[in-house]
Amino acid sequence: MTPKEAYCYLNCANLPPCSAAAGDCTACCKDCPKDYSNFSDTAYYKDGVFYKNFISDNSSFRQEEWSDTIDYKVGSANIKSTYKSKNNECLVYGSNISQSDFDDGDSTFTNSIYNGTKGYGCGCDTNDVCFVGARCIDPNGDADLCCGIFTTSCGTCADDTCETFDSGCIGLECVCNDDGCYGFYSEVNTAKISFVDEVHLYDSKGEEVDPSFIGASYDPCAPCATWSAACHFFAVVSIG
Repeated sequence: MTPKEAYCYLNCANLPPCSAAAGDCTACCKDCPKDYSNFSDTAYYKDGVFYKNFISDNSSFRQEEWSDTIDYKVGSANIKSTYKSKNNECLVYGSNISQSDFDDGDSTFTNSIYNGTKGYGCGCDTNDVCFVGARCIDPNGDADLCCGIFTTSCGTCADDTCETFDSGCIGLECVCNDDGCYGFYSEVNTAKISFVDEVHLYDSKGEEVDPSFIGASYDPCAPCATWSAACHFFAVVSIG
């Protein structure tokens, strides 16, 4: 890391394209690089190392078929998602199906299928013209009445070692509150996070400094907390 690179990031990185005549930058910034993607004001932290990016993997599995004498429910889910902060990329795969039948004769049905960046979902009840034989089918062939395509979304940064994380539940006690319940229920949720692109801390002279004064720590209940230090910045190890 050179003093020039350090100065450029701390003083010129957020300026518009240099045009001294227009007064929108200082003359000393004119030779600065245009790409500051290796630099950052903040960083993530775990096990004594700071990082620029993270990858969050989440999964949800559910199998159910139960009745509590008031209504009957059946469904399944197997969904896996991966979020990469470096490219703000979210990929989701799997499906989620659920149906409920009530004593008054009403029914509801939902079905979602995820294929990377897109999802296809249907949802309807006995009041919808598209509810036919426990499936979302429009008699006129118009799927837009109850179905649609949507952009998938990933869960927030999470670590399932946090004591408050919802890891799921196995057994009828998960969903039933009385003795009239029968059937089965099983739900398992996981969340893993990994950090990538190690960074070091530099001062305004471009000198690497010991970051221990920041007092950073890792909390599995807030794994993507960011850390910073005034008049310092982080940069990937390979720079310079």
